[in-house]
Amino acid sequence: MKISKKQIIFFITLLKDPKKILIMFFLIVFAYILNYDGGSYINAKVSRVIDGDTIEAKFENEKLKIRLFGIDAPESDQAYGKMAKQFLNAIVLNKEVVLSVKDEDKYGRILAIVYLNDKDINQIMVKNGFAWAYEHYSDLYINEQNYAKENKKGLWEDENPIEPYKWRKQIRLK
Repeated sequence: MKISKKQIIFFITLLKDPKKILIMFFLIVFAYILNYDGGSYINAKVSRVIDGDTIEAKFENEKLKIRLFGIDAPESDQAYGKMAKQFLNAIVLNKEVVLSVKDEDKYGRILAIVYLNDKDINQIMVKNGFAWAYEHYSDLYINEQNYAKENKKGLWEDENPIEPYKWRKQIRLK
C-alpha cells in the first residue's frame, strides 16, 4: 500500500492537534460500536420442543440443544408446563429459526434468543404468560412479564403462580 504526500501531511497535522486526535479516536470507537456484533448467529431448523424453554434444532447435520435465554418456563409437571410446551411447539416446530447465541449453560445447552421471521420467540413466551422473565440472569423481558401479569395472561391467571426455580427446589426437598 502506497501512502501519498497528502496523507502524510494530513497525519502530521493531525498529530500536532490533540483535539483532532481525540475526535478521530471517538469516531473510530463509534464506528466500531456500530459494527460490533456481541454474539454469533446460527440458522437452524427446530426438530423438537422439549419443554417451554428448551428446544432441539438441526444445524449442518448436528443436533443442538437450545435453552431460551432470559426466560424460565414452568416445569412439565407444574401448572401451565404442558401448555407452555404446546404453545412453543405450535410456534417453532419444524420452522427455520435464527439463534442469537448468548452463552452455554452448565448442561452444555446453547443459551440463545430464538428468532422466527424477526420475532423474538423468548419475548413472545413471556408476553403470553407461558414463561417468567428469568431475572436472575437477565432483565430483558421484565416489561413483557409485567404486561402478562397485568392482563392475566397464561400462568398469571393463577393468583400465586410458583416460579420454576422455586418449584424445582421444592421437588428436591421432598
